[in-house]
Amino acid sequence: MAVHEYESWLLLNRSDAELKAAGVAVPVVGRGAKSTMKKLVPDYAPTVHQLEETRRINIAFLRSRSQSFDKLVRCIASLCGVTAPAIQG
Repeated sequence: MAVHEYESWLLLNRSDAELKAAGVAVPVVGRGAKSTMKKLVPDYAPTVHQLEETRRINIAFLRSRSQSFDKLVRCIASLCGVTAPAIQG
């Protein structure tokens, strides 16, 4: 399933324990991920916080949790003429 907001990937990059502690039952895949990020990052604003949150991405972990992110990784690898590594776990 395609994600509608970049923040959906940022949420899926968080552990289940971290999400639960913030009161996020299930990461948002549809609309509303930006507002959900505010539960994890006070006063979340994409222009201020997105770069820092993006730097936290664990590519292997996020690939295992998001089909759309996995597809992005595979497409980028293909464009580079390589095969993306298999997902661990």
